[in-house]
Amino acid sequence: MAENAKAEGNEAMRSGDFAKAIAKYTEGIEAADSSSSMVHLLYSNRSAAHVAMGNLDEALKDGKKCVELKPDFAKGHARIALVLFRKKLFGSAASAYRKASKASEGEMQQKYEQSAADCEKEERYVRGVESRPAASATSFAVSKPKLGISQSLFLVVRSFQLFLAIAYLLSPILPFAIPPGGTYIAFLSISVASFFLQSAFLHGRPRWDKNYAARLFLDYRTQYCLLTAIVLLLGRGRPYTFQIPMILVVEIGHWGEAVHNLASAIGFSAAGSALVGISDALVPRLVGESPSSWKLRASSAKWSVFNQWSMSLAATFEVSVGFLLLAELMLPTRNLLLFVVYWQLLRMRVMSSVYVKELFQRIDGTIRPFVQRIPVIGYIYRLLTRVLSKLSSVPQPGESRSRCSVM
Repeated sequence: MAENAKAEGNEAMRSGDFAKAIAKYTEGIEAADSSSSMVHLLYSNRSAAHVAMGNLDEALKDGKKCVELKPDFAKGHARIALVLFRKKLFGSAASAYRKASKASEGEMQQKYEQSAADCEKEERYVRGVESRPAASATSFAVSKPKLGISQSLFLVVRSFQLFLAIAYLLSPILPFAIPPGGTYIAFLSISVASFFLQSAFLHGRPRWDKNYAARLFLDYRTQYCLLTAIVLLLGRGRPYTFQIPMILVVEIGHWGEAVHNLASAIGFSAAGSALVGISDALVPRLVGESPSSWKLRASSAKWSVFNQWSMSLAATFEVSVGFLLLAELMLPTRNLLLFVVYWQLLRMRVMSSVYVKELFQRIDGTIRPFVQRIPVIGYIYRLLTRVLSKLSSVPQPGESRSRCSVM
């Protein structure tokens, strides 16, 4: 039954009847045994049919279910990457193509590597850290921001962020008086504006559209804008210092890449070479790569790897702020409203950010062996983690749960 449904679905795909293909693949999924080796193929094919119909949210769910059933299935990761690319989440699309590449070999591995590099290039264009060549007629030209202006704008904004962060962190030892409270608020305000402008340049004019809302709220820039804004608005002026390195490590790589590109553009190659030399000496140790293989990478690939590492580190700081707010509940200075809103946003981050999700998994792996030594506490902990896992999981097709529709 499942095999026949799959064959009929494939025939419908070839004839361009995508609605029929979706129906047939669904029949196959319902008829197949959950342990069947064919189920992941049915989800993969149905994802492709949903993409052809423009149902990106459903396509993404099917792609994720496919790799959940078979994590080493390269085409499943490629299905996810295509949907993320269509949603203009180029950084996430590049990561998905990298996973597809690791699960492939030969010609397909090279193809997925090239797709990942193309996505990373588009991500640099829309971030404003690199200008799109004027003669470029690439199919990746899906957004047309004024990149020359945005590159300069974000370089200025990020430079000001860096100055304010240094001024705040060094305020106890600086010889001149810089009020730390005012510097902290100014830093957060500039950061909110920066993330907002990045989202605006990437996603364009606001629209009352579900796909637009999904792209917007699944984008880490929007989420960081919200995380920073609620600390600024609800924090009652009290500084949460972990917030500063969280933002800095996300932005510092893009700042360095923009400085490098600007130095190259104006012919000041000495500054660009010096920046590359510093990165070649320091970054390989941070990202866990040998200096010899690091030097073989193209300049753009180096920045991309560093930015992925910085996102992982930033996840540590953003979760640290959450646990700091949790600990603060024991104090008279507790801020219950900020705690509730911040952890609700962290819940959204677990759904959308692989770095935050992996961090919570590592925390769980560290805590679980200790609490299991006491049966009662171990039972309560397992029950709590099961509930939290359910709350932070992405609903599967056909599952109805009260949840923000963009997730």
